[in-house]
Amino acid sequence: MYKFEGEVLYVGVEKENLQDIYGQLVDLIGEEAMLKLFTVYRGQQLTLPMRMYAGDKVAKSVKKQFNGHNIAELMHKYDYSQRWISKAIGQRNN
Repeated sequence: MYKFEGEVLYVGVEKENLQDIYGQLVDLIGEEAMLKLFTVYRGQQLTLPMRMYAGDKVAKSVKKQFNGHNIAELMHKYDYSQRWISKAIGQRNN
């Protein structure tokens, strides 16, 4: 049984009858999470960005976290290049 905003929406999903993408989502994240996605986003096409973190927000975080010696750590943490991190913190490469 799946409730959304207090209302029962689905009872006993029949996985064998699901669209392929919904069956894959059940395998990946579970039935309840798939039903949440379906309920909120059904009918819409989702395109997920290649990067999990937003550049403008990461730039602010990088500036706060930079200690003068941790560019490599920040590169790995946020999956941005050395050049990008350097630009975000205001370092110039000659």
